[in-house]
Amino acid sequence: MTGTINYTTLNHAMDTWMREKNIHISLSNGTGLTRLFTAVRDIEFYVRMKPKEYAPDLAWTINNNKGGCGTKHQLAWTILRQKGFETTYSYSSFYWHELNVDMPPEIRTLAKGLLPTRHLALYVGYKGETRKVDLTWDSALERAGFPINKAVKGIFTERPAVPTLDDYNYNNEVLFSYKPGIPDLNRRNAFYTAFNGWLESLRAK
Repeated sequence: MTGTINYTTLNHAMDTWMREKNIHISLSNGTGLTRLFTAVRDIEFYVRMKPKEYAPDLAWTINNNKGGCGTKHQLAWTILRQKGFETTYSYSSFYWHELNVDMPPEIRTLAKGLLPTRHLALYVGYKGETRKVDLTWDSALERAGFPINKAVKGIFTERPAVPTLDDYNYNNEVLFSYKPGIPDLNRRNAFYTAFNGWLESLRAK
């Protein structure tokens, strides 16, 4: 999807995706909530290196079953807000090389020269409680030590996906203008390419 944002097409894509995943969510349906979280979590984590726009990137994520923490949580946020849930963004930053996972040494070395990266998750209100929801890593990555959140007795666990440097709440899209500095684009793109490739190899095992 390029050019003018077509929200009608985006809403149709989200509705189709929810039907395919058998997600029926309402303020009174906790099972539907955990089913949504599980489905979004298991969209394959993938870093896109091209410039993004909010709605087109969401459509790409739905159509390709791939996305980063930004588009995955934007998808969950959009659906939850449409269904009447109180939800805000949790916005933080982290260093890739500080991920506590079994990352190959050569990829971690690439990451050590990068600036902090933004991280997006959600705070979701349900039945009088607010819980942090982080759906970043798909379950296939657990074998390499990635922290995977799961439904336990109907409640989604709250393990942080990354070692955050800070944490802020946002109710709108102001965070999407975040620019941490001028990155070394060649090094960043080399890292993202290597990181994406490594994740694909984990899923193939």
